Parts: sequence; structure tokens; C-alpha cells
Amino acid sequence: MSVAKQTKVAFCPDCDEEIDFSQASPKVGLKFACPNCDANLEVISVNPLKLDWDDEVFDDDWDSGEEDW
Repeated sequence: MSVAKQTKVAFCPDCDEEIDFSQASPKVGLKFACPNCDANLEVISVNPLKLDWDDEVFDDDWDSGEEDW
């Protein structure tokens, strides 16, 4: 009986670097830095394996558009 092998490779949305999770069991919500560009990332899906930027980091640094005069 053949069992479909789950892909454990995803791509950084910032630098498009291939990130291999073959030695880990990624779970939705896992946060980490891209080993290539240090972008703050989060696992948003495990089947298929997908990554996105960590929104919490961007919320803290978000520019409201107000000028510092």
C-alpha cells in the first residue's frame, strides 16, 4: 500500500528561499525567522505547507501615516 508523502518544503514569501522542514513537524502558528533573509515568518497551512509574514511583528512597526514633526 502506498501512502502519499506530505511535502515538507515551503518558500519564504520575502526572498523565495526554499525552506526544508523534513527534520521538523511544522504546525499552523509556528513562528520563526527565515534562515536566508531573517524575515519573521509563520506557518499558515500544513497541507499544503505554506508560509506568510508574521503579522504581529508588522503590527508593532506599522506606520500610522502621522508625521513626526
